[in-house]
Amino acid sequence: MMLEFIAFVRLRIIAPNVPRPYKIPVGTVGAVLMCVPPTVLICVVLAFSSVKVLIVSLVALSFGIILQPCIKYSEKKRWFKFSTSSDLPDIHSARFQNGTLFAS
Repeated sequence: MMLEFIAFVRLRIIAPNVPRPYKIPVGTVGAVLMCVPPTVLICVVLAFSSVKVLIVSLVALSFGIILQPCIKYSEKKRWFKFSTSSDLPDIHSARFQNGTLFAS
């Protein structure tokens, strides 16, 4: 869940002009502040959970953080390519508007 919050905020920063099916009109700072209470709640639940649940959760979080750069590297080396759908907006082309690069 915390990785989803990070992805949410990161997309608000790197691609603010991409068309989305919904808008949250609070800006980047508001998006970060919106993610703080559930993140704190997750941390509290982990703190009160058993050691086994805590370890499994932290291992899963670490695995996700480590895997992301590995996937980027693999895609850069063209070992694989993610499929795309024409129904989805193109984030990379939406970052350009009137010849200007937004939030790279």
